[in-house]
Amino acid sequence: MLTIGDMRILDYSPYEAATYGKNNIKNNPPKAGEMPFATFGSIDASDAKTSYTLEDIIAQTEILTKDVGLTYKVTQFKMILAYKELPPMMMSTSGNQLSYQMKEAIIKLKTGDRIIIEGITAAAEHNGETYKANLSPIIITIP
Repeated sequence: MLTIGDMRILDYSPYEAATYGKNNIKNNPPKAGEMPFATFGSIDASDAKTSYTLEDIIAQTEILTKDVGLTYKVTQFKMILAYKELPPMMMSTSGNQLSYQMKEAIIKLKTGDRIIIEGITAAAEHNGETYKANLSPIIITIP
């Protein structure tokens, strides 16, 4: 701490002071960039540098999480197929695996169609407690 006249300048943030020595998940929530996020199998649609083909998309079988700290596992999600020329179709499933119907529908997609994965929930175990997270949607446009 630095004192100038009647002013005191802290060399740490009040947030750090309130949680110092209590480095656990309840008292030390994740900061931006530390939250888990979902990927469409090995395809990270949030990374603009990622390139993929329809064959790459068809090869995916699950929704995975990337995280910092705890290991989250997807517990459920919804998949919307937004066709370029047809009405959209929505399917949902429990767990992180694509259902047979989802895989069959993906095979029929064409250039310009989109896959939207939303309503993604995940859970992690830590010290006997379950922590749940709602993950951001994944949007993939068929090349």
